[in-house]
Amino acid sequence: MRSPFKFLDSYTKDDRAIFFGRDREIEELYHRVFESKIMLVYGVSGTGKSSLIHCGLANKFQDTDWLPIVIRRGGNIIESMSSGIRSASLTDQQNKFLTPSDFKKGVRSLYLDHYKPVFFIFDQFEELFIFGNKEERRSFIHIVKSLTESELQCRMIFVMREEYMAGVTEFEKFIPTFFSNRVRIEKMSHLNALEAIKQPCKVFNINLVEGFAESLLEKLSPGETDVELTYLQVFLDKIFRLSTGFLPPLGGEHKGGYSPTPELKGGLSPAPESKGGLSPAPESKGGLSPAPELKGGLSPAPESKGGLSPAPESKGGSSPSFTLSLLSRTGNVSDLLGSFLDEQISLMHDPDKSLAVLKSFVSAKGTKKQMSAQEISEYTQTFGKMLKETELQTMLQTFVNLRILRDKDENGRYELRHDALATKIYEKITLVEKEIIEIRQFIENAYTNFEKRKIYLEPNDLSYIAPYEDKLFLSRKLSEFVENSKRSISARKRAFIRTLSYSAAGFFLIIISIVIYSFRSNISAKSEELTTEAFLQRDFSPSLSFQTALNAYNKDTTSTIAIKALTDAFYGMLDNGPYHDTLGNLLDPRKPIFDFAPCSSEIMYARFSADGNYIYGFLEDNTINIWEITGNLVFSKRENLNPVVSLKLSTDNEYFAAVYFDSTATIWNKDGEIIYQSGVVFDPLTPLDVIDFCPGKKIITILDTGKNITVYDLEEGSQYELEGQGRKVNGAVFSPDGKYVASASKDSTVIIWQYNDSTGYYEKVNRLKDTGSAFWSVDFSGNSKYILCVSDSIEHPVTIWRLTGEDIFRRRFFNDTLEKRFLALAPNNYFGRYFSASFTGNEEAIRISTFDDKISMAHKIDFDPSVRYHGYDHHRIIYSYESFHLVPRNEYLDNYGINRSGLALDPKFLIYSYSFIDVSSKYIAVCLSGTDYSSLIRLDRLPVRKFEGTQPLFSPDQKYLLCIDGENLGLYPVDEKELIRLAMDKSIFGKLDTDLTKWRHFMKDN
Repeated sequence: MRSPFKFLDSYTKDDRAIFFGRDREIEELYHRVFESKIMLVYGVSGTGKSSLIHCGLANKFQDTDWLPIVIRRGGNIIESMSSGIRSASLTDQQNKFLTPSDFKKGVRSLYLDHYKPVFFIFDQFEELFIFGNKEERRSFIHIVKSLTESELQCRMIFVMREEYMAGVTEFEKFIPTFFSNRVRIEKMSHLNALEAIKQPCKVFNINLVEGFAESLLEKLSPGETDVELTYLQVFLDKIFRLSTGFLPPLGGEHKGGYSPTPELKGGLSPAPESKGGLSPAPESKGGLSPAPELKGGLSPAPESKGGLSPAPESKGGSSPSFTLSLLSRTGNVSDLLGSFLDEQISLMHDPDKSLAVLKSFVSAKGTKKQMSAQEISEYTQTFGKMLKETELQTMLQTFVNLRILRDKDENGRYELRHDALATKIYEKITLVEKEIIEIRQFIENAYTNFEKRKIYLEPNDLSYIAPYEDKLFLSRKLSEFVENSKRSISARKRAFIRTLSYSAAGFFLIIISIVIYSFRSNISAKSEELTTEAFLQRDFSPSLSFQTALNAYNKDTTSTIAIKALTDAFYGMLDNGPYHDTLGNLLDPRKPIFDFAPCSSEIMYARFSADGNYIYGFLEDNTINIWEITGNLVFSKRENLNPVVSLKLSTDNEYFAAVYFDSTATIWNKDGEIIYQSGVVFDPLTPLDVIDFCPGKKIITILDTGKNITVYDLEEGSQYELEGQGRKVNGAVFSPDGKYVASASKDSTVIIWQYNDSTGYYEKVNRLKDTGSAFWSVDFSGNSKYILCVSDSIEHPVTIWRLTGEDIFRRRFFNDTLEKRFLALAPNNYFGRYFSASFTGNEEAIRISTFDDKISMAHKIDFDPSVRYHGYDHHRIIYSYESFHLVPRNEYLDNYGINRSGLALDPKFLIYSYSFIDVSSKYIAVCLSGTDYSSLIRLDRLPVRKFEGTQPLFSPDQKYLLCIDGENLGLYPVDEKELIRLAMDKSIFGKLDTDLTKWRHFMKDN
């Protein structure tokens, strides 16, 4: 006996007798469909849009009133539409359906065949925006426009999920009225849902105990006023099966020991004279009708091994009953479909292959898609599973019988029964598989475009697919398309070179270049003249020098020498004075920049908050301070007598965390209240990533005393463990978008954990392995697509990986094996010079932390709490020009870096050891080991200025440089536009000197 409930299927026209709770929506659709030739029906997934159209609206029409043609995109929406017209036509369609005119002729012929208004129903219309390309959409828009502007008797109903409504704006540009007639389908209210439960049960003579329907709705949506229809039907179906004792066996409902009810065109109806259950109504054509004389029930079939059949001999039995005890056995609503899916997959002969087949039905957006057997075979190979044709067909039929897949349509395509299943399967798709799905879809769309316009893939397209090309298992036509694209690009390059060699346009370009160069040279010459004058004026009048330098800069904003003159004059004014405002009041120009009071102890560490509004750090006496960017102290606390080794501030500035040398950690809120305390494990080399705050979420990662990572929710106070590393974890960090966590461990692996929106947990999606070398640190790039790792590998200690596991950069450095005997005395047997690295300068550079570059480790083996600040933490830097290519190359970057042996490209670098380096898009800031000042250098190697203090760090907006100077912090403006703003707009020096008379007299006297 089949369940009378729909499970994941939509209602059809034949189901009108059991379709309840939607009268208002049906009436609205029926009236609105005549208001315009276009009606847009939208709503969130699970609101029953398809059922309302195919059952509710369909039953409002007489057969003579409309000719419905249901269209799904399939491989191409235009081809599917033409196929639908041909299938419904009585007269052979002769045209090729390529142009809007062809479709007008086809629809006219179709109307004359039936003399019924044609209604095109584009179900799941969002598929056009998920799978279609721009060319397909534009062509389809013109067809829709042509048909709606014609006099033809045809209307169009577009049914789609509302989260893809933004794509419809493309239609509105060409059809301004496209949005004018739209109906939003809301979730069903509890009142109507009661009717949707009780009335079908009444039709099928199912007993409902009092309060059952209300309890079911409360379980489905506690505290809500509406209900998720998808889960309602799944629940009712499961309760029906529990009430009858029938649970379908593995292989589906056609392979058990039960007797399936034969299917008729009229659907199912209770047999009027049956005493043992439900049987088909032989003459029924209009759906389902109640059985007034039904007295029997369902009883086990004596010889059945798996299920129940109607018991024809039963006279005293009872109808199925829905009770509260049955409701309690249905389990958790949130995991009903997931557990159903997991159970069916686990019972399959080969669960891994079965899951690979189901994954092929899910799009890169997590929605369902239609697939042919050939396409499924190609996708499963991509997922690493090979299936024979007979094995695949058997598996597909099993999934059809299990009500997971719909049987193949007239085009030979299968699909999942519902997007709710797609969502559950999507959760099982790994990060690598998702990228492969996106790339396959990209190639398929490009090939469709090629078939129409003969446009091959571009170089950027080929670069996009190259890392996964050997994993795609493309069909022959797609493989040939990719190869022909490569040949086309090579041919175009050769043709371009030949053309360029003989073209007269080349000469013309040279002439134009000479003219532009001459014009720029004149401007540059004038700028240089003014710059020289500014330098000469600096000692005479810094104010006048600043004005002249500003004129030079305005003439040539690319002149670094003009920028240096501007910087020199600005700081010359800071060192001079006094200055007064227009009222004669004394001005202190340093206070508007940074008004800082010295601390009571030496500052050991200072960093900017993520938004640049605060500076946080700790002192030698273990005091933790937070200052506003103006210099005002807003928080100060000394909680632990042990030395602080790490300090972090959350991205929203609401929380901060400290790690102490006694292996404890404390987290406070901004009011100074302790939120969390824990024991931690850390290495003195890499204490900074013991705790990390998640951007956008109030959660943190903590390296606990074992080999796991604790994820703690700062608001709810709950926590869970990330388990998977085999040995101690040296660091765990969040990606900038908060979607991932990367953890580096001594077990020679880095694990990538991804946030699952459904479960609310981070889950392991990938493991990166090195060749037996412990990983010491990990850092994400700003776009969250790459990670930078440091291991104690002798040959390649620094690597960059994609999250999918492909390494795109391996740097060979000079890891001196001769010093292992000294390094063995370091904590936890560190074997290597390099122990940390991070992206800097907007991913244009990598900053590497290393042991002292000059002194043998034999003299540096005494570790203490200040190890990172006195003797061991030295920096090197490399650039994208010589290594990774995450950003376009800067023309100046080839002046910096180190070679494949780890030595400096510039021989002068060999005699220097830097205790700190930072990079912005314009400058490098360095601090030489053993010095108490920091140098600001332009990327073109022009030294600009020295600043008091060490550990130089650029602000997030790159306008200021922060330096630690004993008990003081220095915040120095370094961006030339910020210098101009402070002097001219903020007038921190008051009115500037512009009188050239004294300067001219001074020059004459000399």
